Amino acid sequence: MNTYTVRYQLGGEEHTDELQAENAASAAREIEERYLHEDERFELLEVHLVEEGELEEADAQGQPA
Repeated sequence: MNTYTVRYQLGGEEHTDELQAENAASAAREIEERYLHEDERFELLEVHLVEEGELEEADAQGQPA
């Protein structure tokens, strides 16, 4: 499993979620499925593979990756 950050818009507001998935397509599909039932418009903006070093750096700074 890999860690991905997924940026998307829901109802005109931008959001970012971090999740574990096998690949980028699976990460995007999981986020999209979470919001299919919403009445608001969903738009996928970006899927980013978080590298091991990025996770360690974010942890050291107390920030999400």
